[in-house]
Amino acid sequence: MKPRVVTIILAIAVAVMATGGVAAYVSQANSRALAGLKTTTTLVAQQEIAAGTTASAAVAKGLLKSTPEPAAAVPSSAVAKVSGSTGSLVLSSALQPGQLLLSSALVPPGQAATNGALAIPNGMQAVTLPMCLPAAVAGYVQPGAQVAVYDTFVTGTGSVQQNCGDGNASQASSSDVGTRVVLPRAQVLSVSSDTGGQSASRITNADANTEFVTFAVSQDDAERLITLTESGVPYLTLLTASSQSVVSPVAPALFQP
Repeated sequence: MKPRVVTIILAIAVAVMATGGVAAYVSQANSRALAGLKTTTTLVAQQEIAAGTTASAAVAKGLLKSTPEPAAAVPSSAVAKVSGSTGSLVLSSALQPGQLLLSSALVPPGQAATNGALAIPNGMQAVTLPMCLPAAVAGYVQPGAQVAVYDTFVTGTGSVQQNCGDGNASQASSSDVGTRVVLPRAQVLSVSSDTGGQSASRITNADANTEFVTFAVSQDDAERLITLTESGVPYLTLLTASSQSVVSPVAPALFQP
């Protein structure tokens, strides 16, 4: 065998050994990182999963994979496995890669009508509000979540404006500022920080701190949300099934049920 051929074979062998060594090191590092933490197993999206996909189909196709996660970082509504009762449920909105599957994101097929990337509940409408990151619960709002929608407004003369550039939810030119609940409970269909394909050099601090939250609401509630966006500043709180939330009595007639 020629010396040059022997050299090439040896180089390939060394490369394979090095790659295996790196993979083993990474695996051991991950194991060490989790060793000191209490973990729980939950289903995580391996790639984007379209709205309307059944839970059982997502698991069968490998789109959802059981993954150990730090227990402290996993919400109580995270789905650990798909059983007979949940297998036929469908995603109410698209699930993004790395996103946990929450029980609130699964609905009966008859309750959702797939429309593009959204699965809008029958009889409802989808409406999107731009939100500053702190006003969207610092990114903890996920598709399927239940939220209350608040409005910050000026009671006298002056105005209030959303300003995401410095992390503030609003800036008011008047000291007479109040906050009210306008929707006590609404379902979130999707959350996006899409900047419209802008290059990194053109994305401002305000763009980076803005999220677009899409809700499933009735026509009346859509009108309330649109009015809120045009005349006030929206703010969300994240709800559980037992959370109490009611429309503020000081709200104008438009925002009353």
